[in-house]
Amino acid sequence: MASGDYSTFYSASAGAGGALIGLLFVSVSISPERTVQRGAPWERRAAAESAFVALINAFFISLGALLPDTNLGGFVVIASGVALFTCLGLATDLLRERRGWRAAARSAVLIIAALGIYGFELANGLRLLWNRGDPHALNAVALIVLCVYALGLLRAWELLGARRYGLVGRLSLLMSGQDPPTATERIAAAAPRSPTD
Repeated sequence: MASGDYSTFYSASAGAGGALIGLLFVSVSISPERTVQRGAPWERRAAAESAFVALINAFFISLGALLPDTNLGGFVVIASGVALFTCLGLATDLLRERRGWRAAARSAVLIIAALGIYGFELANGLRLLWNRGDPHALNAVALIVLCVYALGLLRAWELLGARRYGLVGRLSLLMSGQDPPTATERIAAAAPRSPTD
């Protein structure tokens, strides 16, 4: 079990992770043919898989941290190994897809960022396997869990196709390679339409 300094954090993280995974399942089950089934666009399948893996990663690490007399490093190593394996699968799929260089570059950046996060997580998990009380590794794993949640939520937001205004919307636009809407376009989108339009 994580020390008392982290037990409240991991309790809250496990509860939030379970709720977010449930919401992701509901959103995907509404139209699975557009998100996860074979005929769905690769970008949507990759976003769904990335979001699911990130949320599962943070959730199971948080649950493992709550078990008494358990070395958290084992949970971190297993969760990060699964996530790294999934990212490598996405990278392989990206190489097989015939798409423009801009879309491929955007996807490659996201996959490389995920590989970096999960690789750092794996390294700290191995440190905890050797020394379960390593304060630097314990702190790093807690911070990585926050980063993994951010990655999962960003990918889920992208998957849902929500409005692209504000900070998250701008980040999503940067990753999609589209230009942000101009002020005129935002006003036109917000203006009520007449019945004849």
